Amino acid sequence: MTAIADSFTWPFRGPWRGRWAIGMVVVVLSPVLFVPLLGYAIAAVRAAENDASGGPPPWRLSAPLLRDGLLVAGLLAVSASPFAALH
Repeated sequence: MTAIADSFTWPFRGPWRGRWAIGMVVVVLSPVLFVPLLGYAIAAVRAAENDASGGPPPWRLSAPLLRDGLLVAGLLAVSASPFAALH
């Protein structure tokens, strides 16, 4: 039961306020910044998988973040294309 509760409290560990503030700005600007946001989501999942007590990773614009974001954006576009073609 503790592992389930830890999964919900993980984002609030460590210095999270500044990271959440930057995250909220990115979410508001998501039409422009969706690739870095998707890349950060991948980085956050990887950080949670590797270290459950460290909190979210810091916001750093990097090549792996953009690469992962572009990969996920491409996968979303490919998976949505049949529905767009039917419309």
